[in-house]
Amino acid sequence: MKKTRIIGSVLVLSMLLSLCGCNSDDKNVIAAADEYAQALISFDSDDITELMDDADKAEDILEELEEISESSDNMEKITAAILDSMTYEIDSESVQSSKKDKSAKATIIFTLADYEGIYEDVTDDGGNIEDYIDALENDGGENTTEIKISVSFTLKKDKWVVKDDKAKNINKVFEFLDEIPNYSWCNFKAVKDTDFENALCKVLGINTNDIYVVEDDYYDKSISYSADDQVYSLSIYDDPEDAAWDFEDMYDEFYWEFDDEEYEGTYQYYYDEEGGIGYILFNGQSDFVGDTGYIDGLYLYGGLYLKDDTLVMVLSYDVKPQDADSDNVKDLNAFLNEIGYPLPY
Repeated sequence: MKKTRIIGSVLVLSMLLSLCGCNSDDKNVIAAADEYAQALISFDSDDITELMDDADKAEDILEELEEISESSDNMEKITAAILDSMTYEIDSESVQSSKKDKSAKATIIFTLADYEGIYEDVTDDGGNIEDYIDALENDGGENTTEIKISVSFTLKKDKWVVKDDKAKNINKVFEFLDEIPNYSWCNFKAVKDTDFENALCKVLGINTNDIYVVEDDYYDKSISYSADDQVYSLSIYDDPEDAAWDFEDMYDEFYWEFDDEEYEGTYQYYYDEEGGIGYILFNGQSDFVGDTGYIDGLYLYGGLYLKDDTLVMVLSYDVKPQDADSDNVKDLNAFLNEIGYPLPY
């Protein structure tokens, strides 16, 4: 996702010409800060790591962030829209440098689309994730927020490189990648039984005879389909309170497992009891057995979803980690996109 950007460099040349000093090296520090800021807003891992003192740590963090940004078509569009909105300015008065001590500092101020405020506006208007993407792409700088970072540099072989041992600044600039997947897209609707069945047939290439349907006193209708390593189920309850109770039981059981320090993977969760909506999304190794009877230690990918009187469970399981290239993950993501439900990352 590399791109050329000159915004933020308008005043750099004039600052460079005006700075001097025997022991200081402010001119080259500003140039290094400018190069670093451009690499960040370009979200180019190679360019960023080349400028870092601890390239390995930065590379690990950037790999995690890239996985989130590429986890779905929607996240790719959101990431691109926010990156396109980003500009920066180097605070010349903040620059401090000492060639003798081989250390320097500079403050960089990034301006970007106010992704949180825009999200609140979209959800207040009853919009969904597609509306959110449109709002980000068409904001045109009307709603912005700032991120200020203090960057430390160290002098290595006559070159100023960024010293950020824990990659705190990288995480701060790209904090939206950590926050946005946890937004509750509360405007997803209770999927209809016919839409659920049609999505199964379309995405998985099956026919209605492969789908198991039950109607009894507890469920208005229950639909399920399972393959060797995938489960899709829809339960429409006679009483929305029953749907909420069943969701809470599963929610609590999954939540405590994911909260365990031994859990390996990512997860998101949200529950609004009064609003009758919730989900828990997961992608990681599970020690969960519970009522489902799954063998512990499997890698699970999928989610549980509650909306009013409707409960949906979609998941796949494997003995090894599942990634975006996995056929199961592709199937599940395509299915969730088809019914308009949030995806794990």
